[in-house]
Amino acid sequence: MRHKSRRETVTEVRRERILQALRLSPRTTEELRALGVFQTSTRILELRRRRGYNICTELVELYDREGYAHQGVARYHLEAEPDPPNDEAPTVAAVQGFSEESAIGPDSATAPHGPQGPRSDHG
Repeated sequence: MRHKSRRETVTEVRRERILQALRLSPRTTEELRALGVFQTSTRILELRRRRGYNICTELVELYDREGYAHQGVARYHLEAEPDPPNDEAPTVAAVQGFSEESAIGPDSATAPHGPQGPRSDHG
């Protein structure tokens, strides 16, 4: 069994910090640096490629504390997250609010989808 190095663990923590911040609102490179995340563009690229996150980059102009303008600063937006792996995904029954116990009750002769029958999202 392979153990993760300290470097791998620190990198994972930084990727998680990025995700936590982006779930709240879009963040610039400078805002993420303030959270202790460096090499931001690399961490964002890793999240996009390896993890499947849809993160958009917008280039903005910012002014620092001294009033100097900085052109082309990246602001990241989390547009969508990947679906959870199958072992974490809810079952169809859980999504539909159907459980084994409800099927055994007095109305067990009726379909689990209700009086209208199964719902189709295809049209």
